[in-house]
Amino acid sequence: MSEQIEADDAVLGSLIRVLVDQAFALDRVFTRAVTEAARRDFRSHRDMRVALKAQAQCRATFQVLLALQAAASCRADLSAVARRAKAGPQKNLAIIYLA
Repeated sequence: MSEQIEADDAVLGSLIRVLVDQAFALDRVFTRAVTEAARRDFRSHRDMRVALKAQAQCRATFQVLLALQAAASCRADLSAVARRAKAGPQKNLAIIYLA
């Protein structure tokens, strides 16, 4: 089971890296399109449309990243609970100092 979790974590890590790269690429597309729109008047509508589409796709990519991070965090918490449950009850050792 732990091998499956490690494999899933590796896939998730790869997916996150791809999505981060995609978000940065979309940001570059947005920046270039806005720059081109500012330089040229006759194609500015087309460039601005490309820029706004790239910006919307970048936002959607970051939303997916946030959802994946939340799911990974929740999964890590559940894995920790499962490990503790599997280990059995923990004995609480307390040292009481009497004055």
